[in-house]
Amino acid sequence: MKDMITSTDGSNVLMYGNKTAESVAGGNDTNFFIIITDQNGSVVTEMEYPIIHQSDDFKNEDDTFIDKYQVENASRITAIDGGYLVVGTSQYPVLNEELEETTVNLVMYGQLDADLNLVGDWLFLGDSVNNYVGVDIAEAADGGILVAGYTDVKGTNDLYYAKIGGTSDDWTRNGIPERPASDDRLIRALPTSTGEFALFGQTDAITEGKGGVNVERTIISQDGQIGNSLIYGNTSDAGDSDIDDFPFDVVEKPGGFAVIGYSDLGGGNEKPFLMSVDLTGAATNEVLYDVEFGTVNARGFSITQTLTNDIILIGELIDFEDDQGTQRNNELLFMRTDQAGTQIGEPKNFGVENGDDVAIRALTTPEGNILVGATYDFGGGLTLFALLKMNSDGELKQ
Repeated sequence: MKDMITSTDGSNVLMYGNKTAESVAGGNDTNFFIIITDQNGSVVTEMEYPIIHQSDDFKNEDDTFIDKYQVENASRITAIDGGYLVVGTSQYPVLNEELEETTVNLVMYGQLDADLNLVGDWLFLGDSVNNYVGVDIAEAADGGILVAGYTDVKGTNDLYYAKIGGTSDDWTRNGIPERPASDDRLIRALPTSTGEFALFGQTDAITEGKGGVNVERTIISQDGQIGNSLIYGNTSDAGDSDIDDFPFDVVEKPGGFAVIGYSDLGGGNEKPFLMSVDLTGAATNEVLYDVEFGTVNARGFSITQTLTNDIILIGELIDFEDDQGTQRNNELLFMRTDQAGTQIGEPKNFGVENGDDVAIRALTTPEGNILVGATYDFGGGLTLFALLKMNSDGELKQ
């Protein structure tokens, strides 16, 4: 699973990710995959989207196509009026200058109707030389689509975003803001209440004494022009520290945004962080958490707000000891805080005995339930989507 949303009426849950299966073109493929369940996890329907690539580069002597299967990596699903937008990355087969078969990554996106059927064709952004990664997708104010991600066009990863369709002209931007030799990767592109887009990601650009990897926020207008771009070091940073702060998810909250991720303090010591950023771009609060499960590393992956505006942080506990001192595999982390980031109650963990279990996305239903989408690894190569339904204290519900 890579993303999870509720249906427009809040009754069902859509889990979006990948499924590996035998390819009709030979070998194994990885396809976009969507499961719709009710809030108790009972499957309503599921859809898989296999993609066959046909290109003049790959033809038989009789001029018929040699089918080449693509490998899809899902990223984000967004609800729109009458359906959904989905985006990800496609590993696309090409021939290099020596006419040897190789691959290149392209941004891949499409529109689905309310029944999850593809509307029109799958669409691609990129070229046959550089790698383009599709991360997020949203509606633009003019009725078009904003597709965002990053690319290695200039030798390092740079932000990439394009507006397609709608009433105004299409445009594409790459490598903006300009930070030579820095590695910039997008995690979210969110419309703002003022009609702009807030792009959040990570960068290793050195600025204002901050080294290592840090959180990056860039504002762009509806026509793709940059407003401002800021870099934040977490509270773990001091002076020119090289501590790495990796953001994973962003949600809009009263007065701004909340960013979740983890800080790598070095020596195998990782801790979740929660950062608040107001609408002007100022980082108003930054909290780093010690998660007490014996000796443990922990990462924050997603957040949601309760109906009382508390914050639910979900993530992953890594190789930890349980209350009996037994070493455990990676499991889901659940933590509740107030708007200031102060922890409420004790964190909880969920998982199966074998394999690695990772929480991917958290949602709050209109009834106040907290839904956590995850992948459960049962060992032996079997990995399944999982849906946990709980109250705001992390107590599981039927």
